[in-house]
Amino acid sequence: MIRSNQQLAEANAVRPVLEIDGLTKVYGPIGPYTLERTGPDAAGQGTNICPDTGSVVALNNIGFQLYPGQILAVIGESGSGKSTLLKTLYLDEQPTSGSALYHDPGDPLGSGGPADLFAYNPAQARKLRDRRIGIVRQNPRLELNFSISAGGNIAERLLAANAASVQRPPHYQDIRDRAIQLLEQSQVPTQRIDECPGSFSGGMQQRVQIAKALAIQPPLLLLDEITTGLDLSVQARIIDLILDLHDRLKPAILLVTHDMSVVRTLASQTIVMRYGQIVEQGLTDQVLEDPQHPYTQELVNAAL
Repeated sequence: MIRSNQQLAEANAVRPVLEIDGLTKVYGPIGPYTLERTGPDAAGQGTNICPDTGSVVALNNIGFQLYPGQILAVIGESGSGKSTLLKTLYLDEQPTSGSALYHDPGDPLGSGGPADLFAYNPAQARKLRDRRIGIVRQNPRLELNFSISAGGNIAERLLAANAASVQRPPHYQDIRDRAIQLLEQSQVPTQRIDECPGSFSGGMQQRVQIAKALAIQPPLLLLDEITTGLDLSVQARIIDLILDLHDRLKPAILLVTHDMSVVRTLASQTIVMRYGQIVEQGLTDQVLEDPQHPYTQELVNAAL
């Protein structure tokens, strides 16, 4: 059953994992009317390029909440800002303005209080990513180290998380056993643990990425176009894998995609972006079955 944000909050009796407010990212100088003169309705013909300064407005006043156990999809064409959104939330880039309050589900009483991700210094950001945020990128080369084995990639993540928590270093065999377990859960043949990702197919590389991301059992998982460029049969297996892992681990998932079939299968709620702004958001079945914004209608009709 698909539930609203309010129903999710009441059912789980917890705060959202993420509260995004006023998130804005501009590449280039900001003039007095840069934000006003860009967007889907700017000058009657949408644009994300400011006519005054030439700056690119990738994100403009984005706001939403993401709850534990929720899968939230962000859809839109190239240049809509969805990939920039993911980069800022993974702290690859700093926003121009706005906040992203992170509530750790491991602290259900909120005794530590929410933390604004964008106020973190580089060391704090690295520690958070090593221990609490998983990511699966569209291009596996951006996340996997192709010069070491599949098991070595997972070991790197485990050791980084261990270093961030200042715990006693785990034994080599414990790390290898955990890597084997994660590869098995991600449907990667465990006998290939010592092979480098470069010898794997695209779908298998995505599964190794998933195993690496899940090594720390993150409460927040970011997925960036995880099925793009894969054969339909491989796409189906990746989707089934995500559903299985989500059912077992219950992370909050932010899914960036342009594939409507992926959205329908995975997401309980959907955000539609165009030219850096949110044009529509709500329950996935409502957004896709009865789209209100003309752009959403175009996307849905194009997918039929």
